[in-house]
Amino acid sequence: MTVAGNVTTVGRNEFTDCRNLKTVILSDNVTTIDSWAFARSGLESITIPESVTEINGDPFFGVSDLVIECAEGSVAESYAVENSIMIKHPEDSDAGEGDNDGKDNSDIKDDTSSNVPTSVPGTDEIPDTKPTVTPAVTPSLAPTITNTEHPTPAASTTATSIPEPVKKGTVITDTESKSQVRIVSVDGDNTSAAFIGTSDLKAKNVVIPDTVTKYNMIYKITSVEANAFKKSNATTVTLGKNIEKIKPRAFSGSKVSTVIIKSSHLTKKAVKNAFKGSKAGNIVIKVDLGSKKLNTKYVRKYRKIFTKKNIGKKAKVKL
Repeated sequence: MTVAGNVTTVGRNEFTDCRNLKTVILSDNVTTIDSWAFARSGLESITIPESVTEINGDPFFGVSDLVIECAEGSVAESYAVENSIMIKHPEDSDAGEGDNDGKDNSDIKDDTSSNVPTSVPGTDEIPDTKPTVTPAVTPSLAPTITNTEHPTPAASTTATSIPEPVKKGTVITDTESKSQVRIVSVDGDNTSAAFIGTSDLKAKNVVIPDTVTKYNMIYKITSVEANAFKKSNATTVTLGKNIEKIKPRAFSGSKVSTVIIKSSHLTKKAVKNAFKGSKAGNIVIKVDLGSKKLNTKYVRKYRKIFTKKNIGKKAKVKL
């Protein structure tokens, strides 16, 4: 189903208890999704455009196994990360959709204008304009076609497009480490980010990198947010060399029992209550800053700050 036309808000309880609702595509006119909009529905996937700037309350209450398709850095991505909802970026399905376009164009017809083609003859390309589709269109085509009265050019994802600067609060997923971070600072050389979770919830070993890169800008990962591992199955976590703070309850609800520290910036205050609420038994802290001499120095230092009284869990600090 496509929410198109002049609709700007998906209201409260708009689709509550719609059990037969499976797939929803929101048009670029939509800016707001209200609480309980899709509560207890049968929704399996929803495409949320960058035009959506407000997601209020819990619009997907009672919906399980949901997939949100959205752009990187969008409000929808931030919401999905914070609520541990699976994310799919449009570019992830572009390659697979090309083959289907060439086969299924017979199901597509243009009801808006005879000048708007549904495909480029002799190719698998979809034109920039968005044609009207019949109800028979397959879900795999949904992200690239919408039912709008006045089609507008689709946003370009090619390398030739000029990206907007990353804003404070933007959520980025590092493709290599699967780390999800929120941009904290975009000021000059002091760009930084906070680790908020991992997109690979099944991974047993999570490595927080020193930095992440977006549009040729490098952001140091300087902190670990609360509940960062609550939904993760990780048992071992490596902290990068730029980590300055592990926030209270960062490991709450997690089974992380081994933490490898490559940072020399941690203080007693910076790790206070970091393991409060942890489901693990005793914690093992391994220091790995480089040379044996340097590691030994920081083993002595960290033994004084990673105490049960300070971090909320008994810990053993060693090389």
